[in-house]
Amino acid sequence: MPCAGYYENDDDCCLLGREESVTARKEHKCCECGATISAGERCDFATGLYDGRWFSDYRCWSCAVLAELVSTKTSICPPWGLLSDAANDAGINWHDWQAKARSLGAQPPA
Repeated sequence: MPCAGYYENDDDCCLLGREESVTARKEHKCCECGATISAGERCDFATGLYDGRWFSDYRCWSCAVLAELVSTKTSICPPWGLLSDAANDAGINWHDWQAKARSLGAQPPA
């Protein structure tokens, strides 16, 4: 569920980048909360050229949903790796969100 808003300034956007929802082929770590994304789980993936370096990052499903919520509330896409700050700035308590998502076993619809 790639971000539906826009990035606040050109410094937050990468060159030659893309974001997409994918099914993980192998285990990854969420760049936002550090949760393990197991092979076969849905997650968001971003790759691109940022500040002269190539990167690729993964967001677990609960962080992907939170990023979309932040984007919907603010019309600004939270930069990858800074979701907790963006959520708190949007009035969403990061720690409460993560605790609730984990207790519900947040997974995308089948």
